[in-house]
Amino acid sequence: MANTKKVKLSLAYIDRNLGKLNRHFFSKNESSTLKKYLIIALCLPFLVSFGRLASGGFDLTYFIGAGEYLVLKQKLVYPLKVIKDSRGYDGISYYQLALDPTNRDHHAFGLMSNLAYRKQRILYPVLSHLLSFGNPHWVPGAMIMVNLLAISFSILIAYKLIVAYNSYPIYILLFAGLIGSHIALTKNLAETLEGFFLTLIAYFFIKKKYFLIFLASCGALFTRETSVLIVGPLSIILLFALYKEKKLFSLNALLACLPILLIVTWKIYIYLDLGGHHVGDIQSIPFKGMLSSQVLGFKNFWYTSNDDQYAFLIYYVYNIVFTLWIFYTLIKALSKIKIKNDNWNLWIAISLLVSLVFALFLSESIYRSDLSYGRVFNGILILTVLFLIVRRQKVQPLYLLSTFTLYAFAYGRLIFLD
Repeated sequence: MANTKKVKLSLAYIDRNLGKLNRHFFSKNESSTLKKYLIIALCLPFLVSFGRLASGGFDLTYFIGAGEYLVLKQKLVYPLKVIKDSRGYDGISYYQLALDPTNRDHHAFGLMSNLAYRKQRILYPVLSHLLSFGNPHWVPGAMIMVNLLAISFSILIAYKLIVAYNSYPIYILLFAGLIGSHIALTKNLAETLEGFFLTLIAYFFIKKKYFLIFLASCGALFTRETSVLIVGPLSIILLFALYKEKKLFSLNALLACLPILLIVTWKIYIYLDLGGHHVGDIQSIPFKGMLSSQVLGFKNFWYTSNDDQYAFLIYYVYNIVFTLWIFYTLIKALSKIKIKNDNWNLWIAISLLVSLVFALFLSESIYRSDLSYGRVFNGILILTVLFLIVRRQKVQPLYLLSTFTLYAFAYGRLIFLD
């Protein structure tokens, strides 16, 4: 009887505190609160970048993630911090292209990369090259600056939407903290710039600015061609809307189709110029990739030495939690979508469904590391948070607390681990 009473008191205590959290997180959109959150949101990427920089001995090339297996040391043209016993990460390919976007040599500058594949994503290295004014020694800093500017402007657009829709200030932190954006930021990858263009697409779509949607769509596709998972449904929705308005044969209809036509043309050109490329394994059975990666991780745990088992277990559990969080967030958003001749809802619904289906067929190699699937899902998670903002849709306070905890853990991992 006494135990039952204690349980009831504990549940009442939890309920009261959850109520306080709910009122704190979802209070009215007071201008002062939103501005404070905005300052925190804008500072966050700079703090994470500084932490990463300090961890790498204040060497800007540490962000490139150059593994020694992909560096031809005797042919290396410019100084580069090399990670021992590693293949490194994709930033090395973007760096090679940023040094010379017209490059056609897979081993240029003493670096090895899959040039035919990476050159599809040409916009990030081109912007980095331009920001460096063609000075090769400035390229590492320019790459970081492009990503910092991209994430900062994305946050400002989200801020404008919160103000416009009188939404909840807490969502500016949810948006600014997305792990995939910070993975790209600390590894000199293209997802941060892609996220900026996707945020612009959403903003211009709401404003019904067709030409600006076209420009932002081109930006997203030439940053990462996988943005077609989002731009494709958008094109269909826009064409359908124009068909209903009997404007299918108009300039706006052409603008809706043109981004995909341009990226296809670019891919064909690269194929003819540099030859084919391997795009990775796609599994034939849904869920196989996710399940295989978890089974493999469990097996590897038992073969890990005693000294490393504890750290391995923490990372393994973190990967599982991260995976569950991603899918819960997407499913939560899908469950709240109500389609009533609303182009915004329809676009979000189709994009989320297409991305989920795509994810279920991905290779197990994607799910072995948070770095991979965190980036794969980043674009669609950006749209998910923007959907929460525009629809003023609430999530549970416990979800927000667990999300910010996950964010904090991820930033530590990005700063201190290669």
